[in-house]
Amino acid sequence: MLSAAVGPRASTHSETRRAIRRRRRCLTSSEQALAAERVAVALAQTRYFRASRRIAFYFPNDGEVDLTPLLKLAWAMGKRCFMPVLDTLRWNRLWFAPYREGDPLILNRFGIPEPAVAARHRVHARSLDLIIAPLVA
Repeated sequence: MLSAAVGPRASTHSETRRAIRRRRRCLTSSEQALAAERVAVALAQTRYFRASRRIAFYFPNDGEVDLTPLLKLAWAMGKRCFMPVLDTLRWNRLWFAPYREGDPLILNRFGIPEPAVAARHRVHARSLDLIIAPLVA
């Protein structure tokens, strides 16, 4: 069980998440790069990735896996790539914006980069074939 790996006593959900984040932040840059490469290889081999034409990625934050290797592969394969964009009016709404290498970025209210695109270019999650999202625990 995951909580046993974090400590000898049973942890609450939020304690477990904090512990996992701490462990994730302790990885060296070479360990993070190796993890990113392994994730890219594993995901690229799935039928979901191979069949998908419109894929949502994310910019890493707080030690999350960097999907740059997989994103570059997707571009090389001719896939359309998207990044999450927070709605500025409704705080519980998430959109996805097309993203290509070199596109301008802005920081959202959490300091995470987002494509700087007009609202008319944003799409709903349901219009994407695959969404790759970071999880803590």
